[in-house]
Amino acid sequence: PPPGGRWGRGLRVPAGMGLAGFDGVALTTAERAALTGVAGPLLLQERERLWARKEAWLKMTGDGLTTAPETLDVLSRPEIRDLAAGEAGLPLNFSAAVAVSRTVS
Repeated sequence: PPPGGRWGRGLRVPAGMGLAGFDGVALTTAERAALTGVAGPLLLQERERLWARKEAWLKMTGDGLTTAPETLDVLSRPEIRDLAAGEAGLPLNFSAAVAVSRTVS
């Protein structure tokens, strides 16, 4: 992280991303809309990616799950960056993200 900054990371595997009701408790309205028409393995992968981004953000802020995940939109936060599996040294079926703040809040 930058000097005086904070960071968080999220790491997810697809297991559990197919749970009934996941979108309603984990995704914002905009995130659910972004997944419209996405199905099968790609849907699980996108849910996994969004959850990794939420996890990274909530760890960076220190809020953890005191913030309801369905209220946190992570579609376009410049502080969050998805990590490719090869970049992070992870198996191809993992999703990872990192969130970095420039200053301590």
